[in-house]
Amino acid sequence: MTHSLNHYQFGVDFSLAGELPSDPRKRSGFFKVFKKLIGEEREKIRQWHRRQVVGREVLQAHTGLVDEVLKYLILSLSKSDLYKKHNPLAEFVLVAVGGYGRGELNPNSDIDLLFLRPKTILKNTDLFIQDVTSIFWGIGLEIGQSCRTIKDCIKLAEEDITIKTSMIDTRYLIGNLSRYEQFRRSFKKNVLGKNVKGFIQSSLEGGTTSPRSNNLEPNIKTGPGGLRDYHSALWMASARFGSVSLREIRRDDVVSSKELDALDSSLNFLFRVRNELHYLTGKKTDTLTTSLQKKLAQNLGYSGEEQHAVQSFMHDYYLHTGCVKTTSSSIIQQCLAPRRTLGRALANLARKPLGGGFHALGKVLSHESQKGTAFKEDKNLLISALNLCLKRDLEPDHPLKRNLLLYGDLLDKKTLQQKRTQTLLKATLKHSNSEKYLRIMHETGILGRILPDFGRSICMVNYDFYHHFTADEHSLRKVGFLEELGAIPDKERNPLAQMYKDLEDPQALKLSFLLQFSWKDRPISCPPESDYLDPLDMSFGEMETLKFLVQHQYEMIETAMHQDIHQPTVVRRFAEKVGSPERLQLLFLFSYAELRAVAPGAWTSYKDVLMSELYHRTLAYIKDPDSLSQRPQATRDEVYRALRWEFSATQIERHLRKMPKDYLVSYDSVEVAQHIRACSLLKTNFFAFNRKVSPKGNFQHLTLACQAPDQAFENMVGVLTAKNLNILGAKTLSRKKGLTIVTMQVKDPHPQSTDHEIWEILSHDLDEVFSGRTKLPDLLKVRTRFVAEKSSTLGIVPKITIDNQSVENYTIIRVEARDHIGMLYKVVHSFGNFNISIHRTIIATEGGRGIDVFHITHLKKKITRIPFLRRVKENLIRSLLTENLGNLPR
Repeated sequence: MTHSLNHYQFGVDFSLAGELPSDPRKRSGFFKVFKKLIGEEREKIRQWHRRQVVGREVLQAHTGLVDEVLKYLILSLSKSDLYKKHNPLAEFVLVAVGGYGRGELNPNSDIDLLFLRPKTILKNTDLFIQDVTSIFWGIGLEIGQSCRTIKDCIKLAEEDITIKTSMIDTRYLIGNLSRYEQFRRSFKKNVLGKNVKGFIQSSLEGGTTSPRSNNLEPNIKTGPGGLRDYHSALWMASARFGSVSLREIRRDDVVSSKELDALDSSLNFLFRVRNELHYLTGKKTDTLTTSLQKKLAQNLGYSGEEQHAVQSFMHDYYLHTGCVKTTSSSIIQQCLAPRRTLGRALANLARKPLGGGFHALGKVLSHESQKGTAFKEDKNLLISALNLCLKRDLEPDHPLKRNLLLYGDLLDKKTLQQKRTQTLLKATLKHSNSEKYLRIMHETGILGRILPDFGRSICMVNYDFYHHFTADEHSLRKVGFLEELGAIPDKERNPLAQMYKDLEDPQALKLSFLLQFSWKDRPISCPPESDYLDPLDMSFGEMETLKFLVQHQYEMIETAMHQDIHQPTVVRRFAEKVGSPERLQLLFLFSYAELRAVAPGAWTSYKDVLMSELYHRTLAYIKDPDSLSQRPQATRDEVYRALRWEFSATQIERHLRKMPKDYLVSYDSVEVAQHIRACSLLKTNFFAFNRKVSPKGNFQHLTLACQAPDQAFENMVGVLTAKNLNILGAKTLSRKKGLTIVTMQVKDPHPQSTDHEIWEILSHDLDEVFSGRTKLPDLLKVRTRFVAEKSSTLGIVPKITIDNQSVENYTIIRVEARDHIGMLYKVVHSFGNFNISIHRTIIATEGGRGIDVFHITHLKKKITRIPFLRRVKENLIRSLLTENLGNLPR
C-alpha cells in the first residue's frame, strides 16, 4: 500500500491468507486471517481520514477495498475443484447496488449486492452463489443480497420505488458482462424511460425531500440538506436527462458548474462528517446527537474552547446542508418542469405582463430571462422581483428564485441604499403575512444583505439545549407564530390574539425577532450601528423599545417560570424593568412567540397560566402600585365567596389564622379553598387528598394535607412519579400544630376523559405509603416505564446554583438537568437525606432541559454553611445522574 498527502491507493495482498479451502468446515482459519487483513486495511483508511480533509476519497477507498475483496473471493472459489469445471461466472453477474453501487461506501454502510442470473440456472451455479454468500458473511462483511433475473428486476422496480431507485445506482463487479449490459439497457428502456414525471412525483411523495427546519440534532441522511436530498436529485436527473452524474447534464439552465462546484465541496464535508460519525460510534449512525457533537468537532479539527468548537462545527454543517438542499431542490424543480409543448406555449400567452420582463400567471411570478442574463446586467431587477411578490401576493417560480439566489451577491452598497430597496424591508414587516415574504428573501440570500445583523445569525447555533433550531430559523418561526394570532377569530376571545390585533404597528416587535441573536449581548447604552434601519422611520421611542425587547428577551419567561410571582418583591422588580403597559404587552407577545418557536410543545397551557398571571399582576401594579398590598384582602374575599355554602365564616377565619403571614400573598383563592376542604377531612383520616380541574389548561390542582411534615412532600412526589405523572408546579407549607399542606399542579393524563380510576389508584397508593404498608422505593421499582423515557440524547450535565441573597428567609437552589420523569423525586429524595425542608418548588421545562427552583430551609433556618451546601450539591448531582430510582444515594 502507498500513502501520500493527496492520494490513497488500494493495495492489500490477500494471498497472505492462504488458499480458500474447498471444504466449508475447514475455512475458520482462512476467515480469521482474512478478517485481520481487512481490519488492518480499514484501520489505515481510518488513519488517513483523520489526517486529511477528505470525504469522498475515503468512501472510494472503502468501496475499492470491498470491490477487491468480493472479486478475489469469487475468483478463488470459482477455481476450486468443486466449481472450476462449470465456470459459474459465465452464468451470473455480481452487481453493486444502492450506495455501494454509487461508490459511496461509508465505514459501516450496508453492502448491497445483486446476483443477476438467467431464468434457468445450473444447480452448480446456484450452489456457488449460496457458498460465496456464506463466505462473505464468514469474513465479517455485512451484506444484503438478492438473486434475480432481469425480468424480476424490471417487475419489482415498476412496483416498488425503493427498489427502482436502488437499481438506478448500479456497478458491474464481476461475472457475465453482457448480462449486466442487457440489464442496463432493459432498465433504461422499460423503467427509467417510462412515466418519468410519475416517477419524479412518486419520489417526492415518498419522502425523498426533507423538511426545511434546521433542528439541533440533525440527521445527516434524511435531515434538511442531507444526503437523501442529493440522492433524490441524482435519481430524478437520471430519469429526466438520462445522466449518470449531475455533471453530465451540461445545461446551465438546470445547474451551472459554479453550483456543482459548491455542491461537491458541501458533499465532501458531509461525507467526511458521516465517515467520522461511523468511526466514532462503531456502527451505521446518521444522527448528530448533542452528546456526539463535541467529539465530532474535535476529531474533525475544530479547535478552541469546547462550546465554541461545537458551534463552529455545527455552523459549517448547516451552511453545507443549506447548499445541498438549495442545489438539489433546484435540480428537482427543473426535472419537474414541463417540456416545451403547444400547451405550455398557450399557457405562456395567458401570463400577465408586469413590466421589466416580469409576468404573473395565477399566484406565480416569472421573468423572461430564464438563464439570468438580465439579472446580471441589471441588479435592480432583484429588488423589483421581491417588491412585486409582496405587493401582488405572488411567489417566484423556480427559475426566478434560482436567479435571485445566484445573483443576490451582486447587490452592492449603492443598490442596497436606494430608496426602493430600503423601503422593501419596512413594507415586508408591516405585511400581515410577512413570514412568507421574509422566507423568500431569506432563502434567496437577500434578507441577510438588506439586514446585515440578521445575516450574521444565519446558521448560528445556540448551544444551550434550549433552542431546537438555528438562530435564523428560530427568528422566522417566531414571526410566523406571532402572525397566527392575527388569524384567530374574535369570537374565541383569545387575549394574546386581541393584544396582537390592537398593536398599531408590529414592525418593532417583528424586527426584534430578526435581531435578537446579533443584538442580545450588546450593552443597551451602546446603540448598534444601524444605518440600514433608518429607512424604517422608527422614532426614538420605537428604537428604545426595540433595544429593550432584545436586551430583556428572556426576562418574562425567566420570571414567570423560575420565580415566585406571588411575592410582591418579584412583581415589583419585574414591573420596574418593564416600565409601561405598552412594553409589557410587547414583552408578553415576544415571550409567547419565543416559547412557541423554541421547540414543538414548549408553549403549554400551564405556561400560559403562569405568563398570564404575571402579566395581569404586573399590569395592575404599573397602573396602581398599591394593588400588591391589596391582594391579600382580595384573595380573602374570593375565598369567602367560593366557600360560603360549605363552611362558616368562623371555620374559614380559624384556618387563615393558623397560616403563615404571607399565606394570602403566596397562594391564590383556588388553592386556599382546596386547603380548607382538605384540612376539614383530617378529623376522620390520617391524611386528606383532593383535586380540582384547572378552569384553563389541561392540568389538575392536587392538595394533600397530613400530620407527617417530614414525609409529606417526598411521599407525594414519589407516588406521582410512580404513576409517571408530569408535575408542573408544587408548594408546601406548615400550619400550626404540625399540619403540612402540599399543593401541586399536575398535567392531566386524560384531559378529555371523565375516568377517575387513576386518581383513585393515586389515593390508594398514598394511603399505602403513609400507613407504612408499602415502602416508597418498592412502589417506584414497579412503576411503568415508557419508550419515550429511555432515549433522550441530550447530554445535559446537571447544574446546581445556590442563591442566599434574593429571599430573606429561604435559601434558593436552582437545579438544571436533562428533563425526565423522576427528576423532581431525585431532588426531593436528596434533600430528604439532609433533613432539608422544601417550602416552594417552581418547575419548568425548556427544550430538553428541566429547570426546578426550590425555596428551602434546614432546621427552620436559611442554609449558610458552605461545607454543608457543598455536600448537598454533590449529593444532588449524584442523584440526578442515577438512572434507576431504586439506586439513589443516601
